[in-house]
Amino acid sequence: MNLLRSIVAFVRRIDLGYRTPILICVLLAMATLAVYWQVRTYDFVNYDDPIYITENPIVQRGITFRNILWALTTAYVAYWHPLTWTSHMLDCELWGLNAGAHHLTNVAFHVANTLLLFLVLWRLTDRLERSAFVAALFALHPLHVESVAWIAERKDVLSTFLWLLTMYAYAAYVRGPTFQRYLIAFFCFALGLLSKPMLVTLPFVLLLMDYWPLGRLKSFSTRGSAGEVSAGSHWKALRGLVLEKLPFFALMIVSCAITLVTTKSAMLSLEKLPLGLRLANVPISYVRYLGKALFMEDMTVLYPFPNQWETWKVAGASTLLLCISAVAIITLRRRPYIIVGWLWFLGTLVPTLNVVAAGFQSIADRYTYVPLIGIFMVVVWGAADLLQQWPVPRIAIRSAGFLVILICSSVTFTQLTHWQNSVTLWTHAVAVTSDNAIAHYNLGTALTKEHRMQESLHHYEEAVRIKPDYVQAHLNLGATLMHFGRVQEATNSFATALGIEPDYDQSHRCMGAALLAVGQPEAAASHFAKAVAISPTNAVVRFNLGVALLQQGHSKKAITQLAEARRLDPVSPEIHFYLGQAYFGDGQVKEAVVHYREALRLRAHFPAALNDLAWILATHPDAALRNGVEAVRLAEKACELTSHQQPQLIGTLAAAYAEAGDFNKAVSTGQKARDLAEASGEKNLAAKNEKLLEQYRAGKPYRETGPL
Repeated sequence: MNLLRSIVAFVRRIDLGYRTPILICVLLAMATLAVYWQVRTYDFVNYDDPIYITENPIVQRGITFRNILWALTTAYVAYWHPLTWTSHMLDCELWGLNAGAHHLTNVAFHVANTLLLFLVLWRLTDRLERSAFVAALFALHPLHVESVAWIAERKDVLSTFLWLLTMYAYAAYVRGPTFQRYLIAFFCFALGLLSKPMLVTLPFVLLLMDYWPLGRLKSFSTRGSAGEVSAGSHWKALRGLVLEKLPFFALMIVSCAITLVTTKSAMLSLEKLPLGLRLANVPISYVRYLGKALFMEDMTVLYPFPNQWETWKVAGASTLLLCISAVAIITLRRRPYIIVGWLWFLGTLVPTLNVVAAGFQSIADRYTYVPLIGIFMVVVWGAADLLQQWPVPRIAIRSAGFLVILICSSVTFTQLTHWQNSVTLWTHAVAVTSDNAIAHYNLGTALTKEHRMQESLHHYEEAVRIKPDYVQAHLNLGATLMHFGRVQEATNSFATALGIEPDYDQSHRCMGAALLAVGQPEAAASHFAKAVAISPTNAVVRFNLGVALLQQGHSKKAITQLAEARRLDPVSPEIHFYLGQAYFGDGQVKEAVVHYREALRLRAHFPAALNDLAWILATHPDAALRNGVEAVRLAEKACELTSHQQPQLIGTLAAAYAEAGDFNKAVSTGQKARDLAEASGEKNLAAKNEKLLEQYRAGKPYRETGPL
């Protein structure tokens, strides 16, 4: 009761200015910002954000002519949406990788869309309060959280902004037809298609607007003074309106063609889902969207396809849709907004229904961003018409409406908290869905990034249990098993991945790494060579092959692969380090020194590179290459970085002291190296240090062409 009294009091306070459009806009903006402001502290997530921003160096470089050209010509991530790419580039230009700023850009578009929707509906219908309530539902309904809180879904809020601008410009054109106004509407539509191809349904929505509320198809619902309008005039009126929009339909066809070409790979992947399952999903999807819009429960980022839909569910959903459609047709003359809103909802969802490629999700909250406008119109206009027939006080109606908005706001605020980061996002997805392999996999990767390896192992295991052919999950499971030293189990996971997809370079890379870990460099090199054949311009696979060849003693072959890896990635310290080892093994010591120094320039705290360079400077027979003072400095730094716990590095330090003429330190350090080697079971290394100690005690430095 206290809550209801508060609501009534609030409504009374704003009643005097309620009919002022400016006040409505201010209230809508403030309410939306109040709910969504929390996203300013949120992070990027590991679902599409890396592709669009965090792992996309082109986007991160910001606005340049070359980048704009790339945006106009690329079909990266299977869609052609250059304006969306440009908006992300602009964000990076302005804010860098400040995730909160990227989030607030989405929120700004959502606020703009809310205000535009209010203004469009008010302009089209002259119904101020109804338009405001539809806009409030649009702004604060929790099904729209995904479109706003997910940075990678910039295409939703951006394209909808241009959708609504098109409608606003079209309404202006209808009120006062001029070529300039028509051109503005057409231009906004074109920009919208450059943001997201889902706008292909907009020309049909404009035709719906012609029927209601614009009344340009009056012959469908009214009688002339001379009686019933002929059926021929019906089609003549419709034909005229369709012809008027031919440029829109032409652009729509071009966009559809581009989308079909650019999403070809996604469509091939979608063929793994049976057509029957996808068709059965259509009526169920519509009903699930309606259910979530009404009950606002269990909303999440990914709803997986089930193995099958029960026949009774498909039949029940189809019957419900037919019944609603029948009501819309029956009430067509008296309440035209029902057929318009219902067809808006049905039609704008068509591109997302997975009959053609849209992804592996059965439904997605983000797909409702525009379609729910139609349902909101039906609900608000229908409720208003019903209430006009009952003697309900106006203050009670407004209070009830405000309570609905308050409930939506509360659920939306809570739903937003799940988007704080990847762990919270996928933890919620796992909690509210079942058998969601992708959710388990992505939660596993998020936990791995936080070094929560035991937890990530569980989720990778769940992912492969649910989806046994999930290649990437098998690879990540194998990598995690490697972390725990369970090499044989890891090898089994990599072998499974190879059996599923033999031509996937990452599977060969992972198997090669596992074989290297168990001391099988020849078998590892075979897998790395296959990875190179699949991805010859991949620096990582070239590097891996080079390391495997080096471990077999094939220095010249290793140099060939590592040199190519360096050409592809010249700033990798690891590549330069192993090139140094390969050149040293091939007797090209001067070249080795060059690459060791380059590795240290790129990474100053690189113990292995410090050690190998120090060894050459301390022990090489060529006096021109030796430098005892520098060798001591490098070796001391290497030992400090490893807490003086690696006997090989301490042995190098002993040799450096000997070259610098400090044999007392050489002896004491050599003894420590020997003792540590013995304690760790490295008998050969302990014996080698014992021999070196004999020379240091005799006041002689050590000379050797190979590393310790």
